[in-house]
Amino acid sequence: MLLKIKRKEKSINEMPIREFYNKRNKIVIIRNSRGIGDILNCRMLFKNFKKIMPNLHLTFACFEEYFGLVSHSCVDEVISANKVVKNDYMASYDISNCCIHYESREMSKNKKHRTEIWAEHCGINLENHDMDLPFINKEKISDGFTALKSIRQNNKPSVLFSPIAFEKLRSLTDEQIIGTIKVLREKGLFVYSAHNTKLDQLEKQGVPVLIGKTLEDWMSYIHAADYVVTADTSNFHYAGGIGKPMTGIFTHVDGKLRGKFYDFILVQKHRDDGNWPCGGPCYNYLYCSHPNCTEPVIGPNNQRSPNGMRPCLTEITVDEIKVGIEKMLQRWSI
Repeated sequence: MLLKIKRKEKSINEMPIREFYNKRNKIVIIRNSRGIGDILNCRMLFKNFKKIMPNLHLTFACFEEYFGLVSHSCVDEVISANKVVKNDYMASYDISNCCIHYESREMSKNKKHRTEIWAEHCGINLENHDMDLPFINKEKISDGFTALKSIRQNNKPSVLFSPIAFEKLRSLTDEQIIGTIKVLREKGLFVYSAHNTKLDQLEKQGVPVLIGKTLEDWMSYIHAADYVVTADTSNFHYAGGIGKPMTGIFTHVDGKLRGKFYDFILVQKHRDDGNWPCGGPCYNYLYCSHPNCTEPVIGPNNQRSPNGMRPCLTEITVDEIKVGIEKMLQRWSI
């Protein structure tokens, strides 16, 4: 039987001087997880690394489909997360799962934004919270306004409405979608959306959807909006990063933390309201403790369905969303 011998990595003291010289300023940050919003938030880290080591050669590793989101003056190289050779760098920091582990452990006690969790994992202080957006050129931004003009039916202020998230629990219900569209139109806004595919729920309500072929297309459509009303989606993070007037609608994830570095109006059943019995938002939708959660137990250890509806979503009323929209329009009058 052959024994597999694990190769011992060299310590700095054992490293030949030439190898040390070639790697001494090279660091890689690895994000081997999906999520456009998280990749955008990673941009807050880069200046903080360079502040500590101005001569640092910083490599960021992520899925290739996100390369277009990482263009940054402080990032020297972007590579595929599946092709990282850690031994090529003096230090590597894998931030793929540290947030989900921390949030799942702390749940409603969590007080940290994801970038703060990543920074602590890497051993740095997060002093700069700027994403350095936008990073697409003026011509591409202009394309977004042209695309909006092609579907616009009037000269009313425009609102990009984004109610559908990757995760079902973060997406609005059909009732909430229909009610919100009605409110936006009553407020004299032209409602449209932007996505990578058709959205039947919106098209049935006569809301045109701009379908982007590239990430730059999608970003340009957000630039074109006067306002943004969104669930917990990547649109929330890009719009927040460029300072769009915005209403964010959140469920089990703490919107106050996720939007900590944005100026926006939050709609959420939140523990700070004093009338939310489960103490949420809790990050723990699988084991919902709200007394009105009647989702049946479907697995071992009382595990609940990850796609089932929860009160933190279903008990958000259209009137509460309306109040958030009204606050947004009052704060940012166009």
